[in-house]
Amino acid sequence: MNQLVIFVLNAVVNVIEKIKTCFRWQTIIPFLLLVCSSVCAYAQEDVSKFIPSGYTILDSISGDLNGDKRPDLILVLQHEGESDRPFLLLIRDQHQQLHLAARNNYLIFPADLGGTMGDPYIKTTINGSCFTVEHYYGSRDRVRQQLTFCYQPSIQDWVLQQEVTTREDAINPDATKTVVKKGKRLGYTTIKTYQGGE
Repeated sequence: MNQLVIFVLNAVVNVIEKIKTCFRWQTIIPFLLLVCSSVCAYAQEDVSKFIPSGYTILDSISGDLNGDKRPDLILVLQHEGESDRPFLLLIRDQHQQLHLAARNNYLIFPADLGGTMGDPYIKTTINGSCFTVEHYYGSRDRVRQQLTFCYQPSIQDWVLQQEVTTREDAINPDATKTVVKKGKRLGYTTIKTYQGGE
């Protein structure tokens, strides 16, 4: 269940808590179940058309990605036996319908590239109209990478703004080194054109 569904359900529960003192609880339970089932069905129908056959959702993150105050959605997909893990950026229009704004097959590392650390994908977070994807991988020599893309209204795309790479030695913590790249050091890359780094 994605974060948008959880947000809506939490809002419904909060409303119920406020009105239950005015009604008998027995009348509220059927209403709550009806609302929950409707929301879940809507969410499933809302994103299923963007998910290719055989793929499942590894992660989903909801937030306003383009500054229009509507809840957009990021999906990270996976497919057993396939190395690619599509990253989908879905934007919601004024009619509350989601549209595919960008897809990238290189941003999320394959599950088997994590070394002894396991799956290298950690999380994706949204902060304003920016999102950050974090990976952590390696064995003795470990790397934590955080890529941040931010929305540019003039091109209606998300441009790579920052790359933070931390290299660690599992045996020698004092050897840890962090490198931050911004601006010209990154070149000009959008979420649509990004083809991988490390």
